[in-house]
Amino acid sequence: MTKIEFAEALSAAVTVSLTKTDMEDAWDTYLDLVQQLYEQEDSAGNQMEQLTEMDAKERLVWRNCLSEAGIELTPMQVDDYLKIVELALDS
Repeated sequence: MTKIEFAEALSAAVTVSLTKTDMEDAWDTYLDLVQQLYEQEDSAGNQMEQLTEMDAKERLVWRNCLSEAGIELTPMQVDDYLKIVELALDS
């Protein structure tokens, strides 16, 4: 997927407009995820797929685990991250 295709797909999937910096960060995240999928094959893909299948309660638990590890995300940031994961899985 090209950067332009990614930007169009992500913009269509999120509910708010992303700034240029946010889109650059999202693109970098996407590239990292694709690289992980390429390098780790099935294990990374299975883990990423499980993330995208979480319901609201499971997302909250995951978000709390991230918070305990020092990674603070808003619910919207979690949703956006999971959309990026889905795009990486689809590529």
